[in-house]
Amino acid sequence: MIAELERIASSIAAGYKRRMRQRARDAALYGIAGLILLTAYAAAIGGLALYLAQRFGPITGLFILSGSAVLLALILILIIRRQAAAEARFEAALAEARQSTLATVLTLIPGAGSATGVAILAALGFAAGLSMGKDAGKDDPPKDG
Repeated sequence: MIAELERIASSIAAGYKRRMRQRARDAALYGIAGLILLTAYAAAIGGLALYLAQRFGPITGLFILSGSAVLLALILILIIRRQAAAEARFEAALAEARQSTLATVLTLIPGAGSATGVAILAALGFAAGLSMGKDAGKDDPPKDG
């Protein structure tokens, strides 16, 4: 019995260590890729600055370049704020739907407002959770990693 538990524990620990090594390796590779992209970005900005300096003059070229960067940053901020507002509206609608569903269920069950009704509902919820817990994830695809 103890040998079996030790084998299971060592198997779990080995899987955990393997996943941590994979994540560390992936993080290092993403970091290297990020540095390469940053270098390419800096070279592209430098080339654009030289082109704009030849075409419009050094001061005007830098103003065009910095103005474009500010405009892109403002557009990105606007997109992020709109997305956050949409997510907040969705969460509020979801919470309202859950609340109205719970209220509807409670009105349909006679005696749900009494202490006995609440105890019965709690027991039913516990039993439903146990029954869902047995089969949870059986239809899910296997997870990598």
